[in-house]
Amino acid sequence: MGLVFTYYEMIGKTLNPNSRVSGTAGIDFNYGFCDVYPSFAPPSGADLKDSSIPDVAAFRDRVRNGIYHLGYTKGNLFLWNEPSQADFVVDRSSPDPRYFVNPHGATRTIVDHFPGFMARVRSSAPLRERFERFFKEFHGLH
Repeated sequence: MGLVFTYYEMIGKTLNPNSRVSGTAGIDFNYGFCDVYPSFAPPSGADLKDSSIPDVAAFRDRVRNGIYHLGYTKGNLFLWNEPSQADFVVDRSSPDPRYFVNPHGATRTIVDHFPGFMARVRSSAPLRERFERFFKEFHGLH
């Protein structure tokens, strides 16, 4: 899950025009996640702050923040392999929502997503410039 969740933040560094070396991880993640899963994105024109996409923020907090800061996922998160369901599902049938992640499906989805993302980077000067900046500046390759 750690590897899957780094993908969303990594591509978000390119998609977020205000990305920085530090301090933008949450928004960067939101950009990337919503690019891979447009059904989670807010209506067109809305920002990608957590308040606009609370389910994305909840997945990020439970998986990405849990793994990176606590060494394990946080509560009410369930890993499953249910091919007939979406990669990310929120069950609101009880007072505390339950969050389901299919790491197998998510891995296949990002493998399918990456070639299209790179094609957009190659064909868009602003995306290409941000990608190069991310690669060079953020990784200390001035």
